[in-house]
Amino acid sequence: MSRLKAKALTFLELIIAMLLAAVILLAIHNISFYTNFHVLTADRRAKTQNEAVFCLEHMSKELARAIGNEKINVGQIVDITGDVNISAFIDAYPGDGQRGSADYWIKYSFNRGERNLTYCGNCGADKNCAVCGSSWEKISDKVYDFNANPTDNFISLNITACYDPKEKKFLCGTPDNPTANLTTRIKMPQVSVN
Repeated sequence: MSRLKAKALTFLELIIAMLLAAVILLAIHNISFYTNFHVLTADRRAKTQNEAVFCLEHMSKELARAIGNEKINVGQIVDITGDVNISAFIDAYPGDGQRGSADYWIKYSFNRGERNLTYCGNCGADKNCAVCGSSWEKISDKVYDFNANPTDNFISLNITACYDPKEKKFLCGTPDNPTANLTTRIKMPQVSVN
C-alpha cells in the first residue's frame, strides 16, 4: 500500500491568501469610492454653475431693457437683514421714445435668510412691487450670496451659488457642497447717466 501524499494548506499559507484577497477587495472598493465621489462632486459643481449662469442670464435679459435715469429708475436697495432688491423701469413699447401708462417696474429680490432669488416681471407703477403678491417667480433657491452695483448705465452683478446654500450637511465650498462664483456687467443702453 502506498501512502497518499496529504496536501493541506498551512496556517501561514491561509493567512497570505486572505491578505491577498483583502488587498484586491480594498483596491476595487477604493476605485469605486473614488470614481463615485468625483462623479458626484462634478455633477454637483455643474448643477451649481448652471443655476448661477441661469440667474445671470435672466437678469441680463431683463435689466438690459431698463429705461430712464440710473439714479432714479434703476436701483439697488439693501435692507437691514441684508436682503438685496433691484428695481428697474421697463418701456412696454421699446423704441417709441415715450413714457406711457403701459410702462412698468420689474424687481429682483434676494432673500438672505431663505437663500433664494425671486423675480416679479410686472409691478405696474409701483417701484416697491407691493402689487406682485403671489406672482413672484422663484429664479433659484441655490443662491448663497448676491451683490449688485449700478453705476452709470451699467450694473455689476456678483452671484455665489452653492449646491446646498442652507448648509444642512456640509459647508459651502467643500467638495460635497461646491460653490460657483460668477460676475458680470450688464449694459443698459436706454439708461441715462445724467
